[in-house]
Amino acid sequence: MNNIEEKLKLSYAKMSPQRFEDVCKALMPLVSAEYENINSNKDALGKTKKGTPDAYVRDSNGYYVAFQFTTQQDRVKEKVITDIGKLNSKNCHFSDKIRKVVICLTANMSSEIELCHKEAEKYGWSSDIYTLDDMVRISEGYSQFCHEHLRVFIPSHIDNAVVPERFYLCGSRIRELREERNLLPSQFIDLIDYYSELSWSDVETEKKECELSIAKYVSDITGANLSWVIHGIGSKYTSDFLPYYSIYDSVEMIKSLSPMKLYFCINTETCDFMIVAMASEYKWKIFYLNYRLDFWNWLDDHNKIPEIYEHFTTIYNKFNKLPCSVIGRLYKDDEFKMLTSDNVFLGELINKLPKRGEYWADDIRDLEHRYSHLDYEHSYGQWFVDIQSYVRRNKT
Repeated sequence: MNNIEEKLKLSYAKMSPQRFEDVCKALMPLVSAEYENINSNKDALGKTKKGTPDAYVRDSNGYYVAFQFTTQQDRVKEKVITDIGKLNSKNCHFSDKIRKVVICLTANMSSEIELCHKEAEKYGWSSDIYTLDDMVRISEGYSQFCHEHLRVFIPSHIDNAVVPERFYLCGSRIRELREERNLLPSQFIDLIDYYSELSWSDVETEKKECELSIAKYVSDITGANLSWVIHGIGSKYTSDFLPYYSIYDSVEMIKSLSPMKLYFCINTETCDFMIVAMASEYKWKIFYLNYRLDFWNWLDDHNKIPEIYEHFTTIYNKFNKLPCSVIGRLYKDDEFKMLTSDNVFLGELINKLPKRGEYWADDIRDLEHRYSHLDYEHSYGQWFVDIQSYVRRNKT
């Protein structure tokens, strides 16, 4: 068995039932054009609904191809025969219109496979049964499918020349990303869906090179700069600037990260302001604003204050609702500067720094002071009420 086949088998063998179903749904249209319109048995949230089959195709003549997927590794014959029998039960509402049954497995079968075909014949149905070896052989012919769904790279052939994936000695930097997140090697390979902890140890100690596709995936799930991951060039993490003059673009830039939390962070000494976005426990990003909120130090451009205030409040309102939340943070100058380093893991730093001013971003929008002026000055400082004063004064 070659190395690619081994990787493909391992990828299939460790799949959860739901993931195997998703992969089969993507593979079957490659097997035959008749499966192009395959429908799954999942709801809008991706949860498998009760009932049978696992998936189906309805022909133009009203007849059906029924699919059953199983990751069971023992008593496979009994499982397949049971799954075929379920298609002839009251749980399948088109059993009288089935013309074909397709079974996909993550295990191999002996000559008992014939008993499964005969079980389908008993109900007048033709049948295709794809064992683990069949799944591997089919998959191996589709390099893009293997890369996207199985995370296995299969070299493509152009002009009869093999174009291999590039490999890099970048494991020490990836180990740095893992350790910043306090993940064990076993937890990390689960996160990136890598097939072997022993093999991954060789990658991290640079006894073995790392595939570019894996480096890209690590970059994506950690937010690390890909150039830093593979070459050690540039900053470890990247950041973006939100244009105050385009609220739409700013919202879309943040939305592209699918954030779970936004931290509205302000330097209480300089009134520099930035947004720290948490996309996941392991991926964070800074969005800088190209303005300060110290309006009293502005020489001109006070006419832009309403625009800036609208930019601030629109982002707050857009994201301070499920599945996201907005949290305020007040930082001293030295604390704020720690966050602006592009070489620190923001998730760890945010948790270590003081948790002051959780509600300042909400309270500052209370321009008419539902609470007394002194309450805000006492809670936050003079800078807070001065910002409110300048916004009120320049409202259009």
